[in-house]
Amino acid sequence: MEIEEEARIIISHRLKEMGYNIKVSSLILPDVELNIYGVSDDICIVGEATVRASLNLIDEVDENVERLRRSYPDKIRSKVIKVIYTSLAMPDLIES
Repeated sequence: MEIEEEARIIISHRLKEMGYNIKVSSLILPDVELNIYGVSDDICIVGEATVRASLNLIDEVDENVERLRRSYPDKIRSKVIKVIYTSLAMPDLIES
């Protein structure tokens, strides 16, 4: 199983434990690609799954959220939950 699929399964499960029934999948648009994405009512899950995550991944997720807000406002909700799913958080990410 690829880490992206594992992430979608685990994140969906955790959201369900918190009382949210959100289908988590990927989102591929002409200028935005997310491997973690889901919406339900006023909540939007946006993020990335990777084996190793460094600090620049936070900037990448933030940029993708802003790109969605500008170019695809129908894909964003009033509450955005940003997610990074990783097997190994690099030191710069942990220290930030």
